[in-house]
Amino acid sequence: MSNQDHKSSDYQYLEKLKFRPELRNSFLNFFVTNFRVVLLLIMLLTALGVYSYIELPVESDPEVKIPIAVVTTVFPGASSADMEELVTKKVETEIAGLKDIDRITSSSSNSISSVTVEFNADADLDDSIRRLRDAANNVKDDLPDDANDPLVNEISVDDTPIFSVSIAGPYDGFVLREFAEDAQEE
Repeated sequence: MSNQDHKSSDYQYLEKLKFRPELRNSFLNFFVTNFRVVLLLIMLLTALGVYSYIELPVESDPEVKIPIAVVTTVFPGASSADMEELVTKKVETEIAGLKDIDRITSSSSNSISSVTVEFNADADLDDSIRRLRDAANNVKDDLPDDANDPLVNEISVDDTPIFSVSIAGPYDGFVLREFAEDAQEE
């Protein structure tokens, strides 16, 4: 058996490899030959990352502005078809002329009209809500006399409850109310 037969295939492959001198001039060769520079860059980036993480302001409950508002109009005793014809369409027509509106959706049910207005994300939300309130005030003269004035409500994350509790049991409403008031005090 020759010496060549005892060599592993990896060793035989490595013997066939040839060094190409043009690789010394490559961009990556700088980092291979100057590993201290690479270690220094890694330590510098790590230090900057730790500093940024420590200095980054963090809020447990950041204010989130949602560019949505709802125009609600109540017309007691009106059917959903009447609400759509007499209230919802008039409110939609008045609102449709406003700028910076992305989408308008509406629903009409018995005695209630609800028109949801979604503004463009880059629009000034306070100015858009003000213009929406003005448009809602303009349309109230066109509504039936028995209809309430349209109310404009801005959707806000701050308005939603953080924690809701329901109490149920084999007791009457008065006993459950006492339990709820005790739990609320706790």
